[in-house]
Formats: sequence, structure tokens, C-alpha cells
Amino acid sequence: MFRITDPQGNSITLTADCWENHICIVHTEMRSRLAEIRETITAPDFIHTSKSSDQTHLYFREYVDPILKCQYILVAVQRRANQKRGFVQSAYPVKGLSKGGELEWKKP
Repeated sequence: MFRITDPQGNSITLTADCWENHICIVHTEMRSRLAEIRETITAPDFIHTSKSSDQTHLYFREYVDPILKCQYILVAVQRRANQKRGFVQSAYPVKGLSKGGELEWKKP
């Protein structure tokens, strides 16, 4: 689907398999939001380390959207420590930052 660079210089890939067999099936509200997923990775407001795994990084970008009933889009990326590449695991709307663990990066 795409390979892009995040603000920390990491190369992040969204595979066709993740898009077609996970995001579009489990998070159907995201089917028309591929551009927003890309933008959330390239220009997030916050990046947090997941509370459940230090190899999962949560990218948040504010999207106040009455249709999605959310404040942010969250994109979960698996990236091992000391590696500059990662893969999108999931993407979905959230109402807040509660899913985020330790703050890793914040938009200046």
C-alpha cells in the first residue's frame, strides 16, 4: 500500500494484507480514510509507546469528526527498539489518548 517516513526518521510500511484483511474488515469506518492514516504517520500530534508492548508505537493525530465520533485517529505501528523501520498493525478512531503509554514524541 505505502512506505513513508515518520517525524523521527523511521520508515513505516502499510501492507496490502494489513489494509485489506484487518483494517478494512475489523475497522470498517476506516475504509475511506487511507489518506488520514498516512497523514497520522507522517504528521502525528503525538507518538506514545503502547502500555502493553514496548515494540508497539501509537501515532495519534487530531481529527474531530462527527461521523467517526472521535477526536483522534490512532495508528498502531510495530517497530523493534533500535530499528528504523516498522509496520502498521492497525488504525482506528479514538476519543482520547488513554490508550497511549509513555510519551515518545510530541509535535513541536
